[in-house]
Amino acid sequence: MRDVNLKEKFCNCVADKLLEYIVKEKIIAMIAKAIYGKAIEKSKEILKRNRPQEFLRRNEKFIVKYERKLRKRYSEMEKEVLGKIKYLYEIYNKSSKDGFDVNQWLFNRQKWRGTLTADGKLLTATPLESGGQYALDDLGLEIAFDKMDPRVIEWIATNSKNAAWSITDTQHEKLRTSLMEGIADGESIPKIRARVAEIFAASRARATLIARTETLKASNRGGWIGMMQSGVVEGKQWLSTMDARCCPECAEMDGATMPLEEPFFKLGEEHTFETGKTMPFDYEEIQHCPLHPDCRCTLLAILKEV
Repeated sequence: MRDVNLKEKFCNCVADKLLEYIVKEKIIAMIAKAIYGKAIEKSKEILKRNRPQEFLRRNEKFIVKYERKLRKRYSEMEKEVLGKIKYLYEIYNKSSKDGFDVNQWLFNRQKWRGTLTADGKLLTATPLESGGQYALDDLGLEIAFDKMDPRVIEWIATNSKNAAWSITDTQHEKLRTSLMEGIADGESIPKIRARVAEIFAASRARATLIARTETLKASNRGGWIGMMQSGVVEGKQWLSTMDARCCPECAEMDGATMPLEEPFFKLGEEHTFETGKTMPFDYEEIQHCPLHPDCRCTLLAILKEV
């Protein structure tokens, strides 16, 4: 009888110790899982926050190429205008200034619309395709980005034309307005030439902003189309570069989500941000970044639930 009691006490003791061990191990596992989970989440957040900088680095070479080409085109435009001024030197000096037609000095607007449209198609196709392939690779899919997708071809054609016409017409109008002022003041040819040089110098300086805006827009477009080609993405998240240079409007957009094919802002819509600034989206719908010229934001994919 005594042996039975001892055996029972021993078994109970072992059971208690085993249970205590199991509970401790479970607690340790839970703590480890919590710590590991937090570490994973922190790591994901760091990677997420580094994406905009990585996005800029991937596109830097495309930006530089676009900028160099645009600067060269501005110089060619300037040469064309200065050549016309030189050719019409005698006519201008002998004419009554109020009767002189300033359009004789301006560059051929139709020609430059076509030239810059052709440039734009070449300069935005590569970052668009690169952005599309990056989106697919980032999703872990071993498929090639379809650059013959009608959505790719249509956007490159439309966006290149819109950008080219805007650049050309803006430059044409600036030049026309300034030269008319010079003529009205009866300025000499050297002063007229100085006006031309000043306008084109400012435009070459602005080429960096245009190149960055158009290149990053193309890359984001490619990323968005790549998400649609993947078949595994249902939504998109706006990711802003949250640094000292980030504008309040982009900071407000950070983390905003939409279904993949729904725009953040519709064409014709106006949105007032918390800063009180109202942005009219009267040029195109905003399916992806940029929000404004020189915007450095990008997109994150939201996967479909299995």
